[in-house]
Amino acid sequence: MLNDMNDCIRECKRCLHCARPSCREACPVGVDFGAVTRLLIDGNAPHAMNIVGHPFGGVCARVCPHERQCVGACVLGRKQQPINIGFVESCLFEGGYPWVRQGDKAASLRVAVVGGGVSGLTYACKLYEQGADVTVFERDKLLSTLRLIPRLPIELTEGICQAASNAVHVVLGEVDADMLRRLHKQYDNVFVAAGTPHARTLDVEGEHFATPYTDFLRFDGSFRHADLHGKSVVVVGGGNTAMDCACVAADNGADVQVVYRRTRTDMPAFDKEVLRAEQAGVRFVFNALPVRIREGVVTVAQTASEGRGKLTVTDNVHDVRCDMVVSALGAYGDSSLAETARQLGLPMGGDISGGKTVAQAVHGGLQAAKNVTDAL
Repeated sequence: MLNDMNDCIRECKRCLHCARPSCREACPVGVDFGAVTRLLIDGNAPHAMNIVGHPFGGVCARVCPHERQCVGACVLGRKQQPINIGFVESCLFEGGYPWVRQGDKAASLRVAVVGGGVSGLTYACKLYEQGADVTVFERDKLLSTLRLIPRLPIELTEGICQAASNAVHVVLGEVDADMLRRLHKQYDNVFVAAGTPHARTLDVEGEHFATPYTDFLRFDGSFRHADLHGKSVVVVGGGNTAMDCACVAADNGADVQVVYRRTRTDMPAFDKEVLRAEQAGVRFVFNALPVRIREGVVTVAQTASEGRGKLTVTDNVHDVRCDMVVSALGAYGDSSLAETARQLGLPMGGDISGGKTVAQAVHGGLQAAKNVTDAL
C-alpha cells in the first residue's frame, strides 16, 4: 500500500523519463511529470512544486480522471502498472503550495479577479507571484464548489483558501454586469472566472420535494447524514456530482438508486467515480426520467436516447418509492456576466468559459496569466 513519502520516492524511481513523455502530452495542464519525479528523487520538492506550477496539485491528485489522461498515457502501462501520478502529486502537495513573490514583472498592475474558484485563484496566484496587486471578488466563499466534493479533505481546500487570503485581497459580494464594467475601468487587468452557483432544477410537478445537491452535500459540513440509515434515496443525474451524492448516501446507510435519463455509456461521470458508486452498493436505473414527485414517491418515465443527442420520453411510467430525492443535474451561472465579459474583451476561465474539470480550470487560469506576463 502506497502511504508515505518513501513509497512516493519508490514510485518516482519507476519513471522511465521518456524523451517525449506521453504523460505530459495527455495532461490538460501540460505538467512535466518526468521532471517532477527527478526532482523528488533528488530531494528537491520545492522545485518539483514549481514545475507543477499551480496551487491545485493536491486537488488534481484526487479528482482528475488520471486513467483518461496522464496515467492512461504512461508507457509503463503497456506491460505493467503505470506510474501512480495521483499518489505522487498528493504527496508532493501534502504541505500545500506556497504563494510567494518570485519576480516583479507584473508589479505595476492592479488586477481584479471575478470568482474565487480554481481558475480564478490559479490566475491570482500566478500574477501575485510576479508582483501584481491582486483583488479577488467572490460572491460566497473561496473554492465554494470544491467544498461540495466529499472526496477532498476539508484541510486541503482550507489550506489553499488560507494561503490565498494571506497573499491577495478578497472582497465578498456579488459581481453583476454593471459592476464588471466598473472593475474594467478601475483595474489594469480583469479576469472573469465566475462560477455556476445555481443548481439546475428538475422542472417537474412536485419539484419542492427534491433536495438540491448543493444543500445535500453541504449538510453540517461533514457529509454525515446519520438520519439516512435504513432509508431509500433516489439521486437524479449522471455526472460526478451525482456519484458523490450517491456515495455519501450509501456510506451513511441508505439504499441508493441513481436515475439517469440516458444509457450507461452516455453518462458524463468518470468511470472511476461510477465504479466507486457501484462498490458502495449504489444501483443504477438508465433511460429513466422523473416526471413527477410526490412525498415518498417519484414517477419515472422510460426514455429512448440517441447518444448525447436526441432524447424521447415515452408514456411508459412507473412509481419508485423513496424517502429522499436528490437532484444532481449540474448548475448554471449568470449569462449576462459572460456576455458583458465578451463585449469588453475580458479573458474568462473556469465554469463561465465552459471548463468542465479542475484541470481545465487550472489550464485556463495559467494560460490567461501567461498572456498577461508575456505582454509586459
